[in-house]
Amino acid sequence: MWKLQTIKVFSGGSGGAPKQVIRPRQSWLDSLAVETTVFGLQSVHRYGVLGSDQHSLWSYAMFRAEQTQSFCKGLPFSPQDQLALIVSNELSVLYAVTPLLQLLCRRASRLGVQIHCVEKIIVGGSCWPERLTGLCQRTFPRAEIICFYGAAELGYVAYSGPAEPLRPFPGVEVRADAQAQLWVRSPLTICPNEWLASGDRVAWADPDLALYSGRNFYLLGRVDRVINQSGVKIQPEPIEEQLRSKLDCSELALLGLPDPLRGERLALLLGPELASRYVELKRVMQELPPPMALTLKGVKLLQLNAWPTGANGKLSHKALAEAAPSGHPIHRRALESS
Repeated sequence: MWKLQTIKVFSGGSGGAPKQVIRPRQSWLDSLAVETTVFGLQSVHRYGVLGSDQHSLWSYAMFRAEQTQSFCKGLPFSPQDQLALIVSNELSVLYAVTPLLQLLCRRASRLGVQIHCVEKIIVGGSCWPERLTGLCQRTFPRAEIICFYGAAELGYVAYSGPAEPLRPFPGVEVRADAQAQLWVRSPLTICPNEWLASGDRVAWADPDLALYSGRNFYLLGRVDRVINQSGVKIQPEPIEEQLRSKLDCSELALLGLPDPLRGERLALLLGPELASRYVELKRVMQELPPPMALTLKGVKLLQLNAWPTGANGKLSHKALAEAAPSGHPIHRRALESS
């Protein structure tokens, strides 16, 4: 398939089922050249990729391996199997999305495993959780962590170290519209050199620079996840990350439920991992920074029996919205007695 002039890949699927994306083969060849320079990759590296062969990052890693005649191993199994395969194949570069890397490092921590063959971890898919830095460094003490921002449609857009502002790759232009949505123009997208909407909201790290000149930025969250409660717009991802970090649990998400008076009502959906931790949850919510704690005042709590993630480890927000009506309400007295 890599010899064709166009390549079929799939989007991440966080908004529902993964969508097929057709991109020019040349855009991946250009991505490979840029990545080689910026990340310092070499053909002698031995590559591995976490996740599913339905994900564009998996496809790209295999494409890179073929073009550079490098070794690449797909790692689609359980975290414990992945750890064993990384060691047995002496992999030196890992491609991963954040949720799967986190699962891998958490399992390694429980097993007391450290892996010294990995030199670089190239990770994307969502904002980098602050708590993951130490966990990743303990698991892979020799590895350089490289975070990137991109998508199946956009290709590589920007990169950084953990918790640093993202900086555009060479040749990539970025701007934002009135809703703070990022727009991208580069030779690495499915429509080279046309302005494409990213679907993500950003804040500039350097707001005084000229509009298009290689500006650094922070991701705020998805445009389609903004919750409008009584005219107040809430970006849920920063609050979710605070809660996940303090609870060391990924199975929670904020959602806007239809409400006749407020337009939307903020709801906090919880997975099975948090079914017996309501007192701890209440304490953590109260200890959040004041603006976040105030936002969560009166939030509706719903317990789900299962947590909807895809094969690539990403949460499916479409499936979450569909599951919300069947969630079990958690009454305030449960927070006191659990």
